[in-house]
Amino acid sequence: MVDKAALPNVVLVGFSASVFVSRTAQALSDHGIQVSILDPQQGERGEKKSKIGKLFIQLRRFWNTINIMRSMDRNSTVIVLSLPVNRVWLIPLLKSYFKRVTGIAFGSDILHRNVRFDGMLGFALNKLDAVCATNENVLEPILTILHPDLHTRASVIRFGLPVFDELNKLVAENVSPEESREKLGFRPDRNLIALGYNAVGGQRQIQLMDAIEARIDDFSECDFVIPVQYGEPGIEDEVKRACERLNNKLGSVRFYPLTRFYDPVQSAHFRRATTVMINHSVSDAFSGSVQETIYAGNLVLAASHLPYKNMPGFGTAIKDYSNLQDAFSFLEKDSLNTWRKAAEDHELHNRTALHEISSWDAVMPSWISLVRGESGNG
Repeated sequence: MVDKAALPNVVLVGFSASVFVSRTAQALSDHGIQVSILDPQQGERGEKKSKIGKLFIQLRRFWNTINIMRSMDRNSTVIVLSLPVNRVWLIPLLKSYFKRVTGIAFGSDILHRNVRFDGMLGFALNKLDAVCATNENVLEPILTILHPDLHTRASVIRFGLPVFDELNKLVAENVSPEESREKLGFRPDRNLIALGYNAVGGQRQIQLMDAIEARIDDFSECDFVIPVQYGEPGIEDEVKRACERLNNKLGSVRFYPLTRFYDPVQSAHFRRATTVMINHSVSDAFSGSVQETIYAGNLVLAASHLPYKNMPGFGTAIKDYSNLQDAFSFLEKDSLNTWRKAAEDHELHNRTALHEISSWDAVMPSWISLVRGESGNG
């Protein structure tokens, strides 16, 4: 537990209804840090708007931010969770009131950015007292392309994965994958294959489903779950329609669109229930979903262009593939059994290594440094 008196309060800037934001706030609070959430989108309903309507929404967010921050301690450390280009207006506004403003960039902010706005994004990042990236792959373009002068204020910071703690309990209680599948409503006696981890077009979930459909007879012992709890509503709808069509064609439920948000306990059961996750994403950045699947003692197929060669479990629980035919060969009964048995020998080592880099206890010192001003400009 951190000495509360030695730390400023923290203001997290993000969507207050987000499970991710609330869990981050809870983790910091559990370690003795006083946390508030500033949500520029407070009160929005999420309906589609015309260009003029979108302009009014941005103006409303501007005034929301001003009204909310005026009730907060100016000496707080502000942490802007996510730094896409459409949020850069926040930075000078926050700097006009708070003593210290920092931000954390995610893979989707930097790796999927529109390069036409690099000048604007780089200018805004340079106004921050500290810039953090969720991993080295995100940090590299920030320093080499967006603003080279950020070297003294930029670092990698990781989010803890609370699911690890719940998985430890399941392992201690000897909860089997079959038991977890049954608890969540999946068929316990069948391999459960997860296709991606969110409803973003770059996950290429529909492409995976089409390829599986063409070889469905090769997967007689497998069911498929497609996580779409968050991401793009259009992708979620497309996945649900595809699942319904395939299930009708097959005459049984083999494809499950996962739309329900899970709490950490349910998420732990889901990772335990998953036999193999296929990560066919266009780009990725040390996914927490991949880490949780490995931590649960299960397996991941990752496209060879994804940056997993340095993750614990690569070569044992994680196999890379150059094309989907190679990937599917790992799911054949004999190949899957051989892979699973070989990975079991490394399970404890992988779990220990992942805990050292991605549990909240492990990453909290870097968060304390960020809050105190020991990283970036104090």
